[in-house]
Amino acid sequence: VAQAVVAAISKGKPGNSYLLSGKWYALSDLYKLLVKHSNTKNKLAVVPIQLEYVGLPFITLLAKLRNREALYTKESLDTLKNGNRHISSAKAQNELGYNCHDFEQTLVDTLD
Repeated sequence: VAQAVVAAISKGKPGNSYLLSGKWYALSDLYKLLVKHSNTKNKLAVVPIQLEYVGLPFITLLAKLRNREALYTKESLDTLKNGNRHISSAKAQNELGYNCHDFEQTLVDTLD
């Protein structure tokens, strides 16, 4: 990302913006990658997003009672549900020479 910022300063067209995104992943794909690279035998709970909305008041209340941040918010659910699945960094790749780090490797690094 830092290299892309430098490239945007030196190679970018004035007034343009560049998205430094990677590939879009469905939550089910993310789950499969987590299971593949996780050392835990615990299964993650995967429920339909509509059920997550129903559970939101309970998640919020539990977080307040524990004096912690909520596991998720309405905004995070809205982003997952309505986020742009066609977001592209092609412009940054073409004009700046940007290459996104492999997501699976990033996930492995994060878990490590």
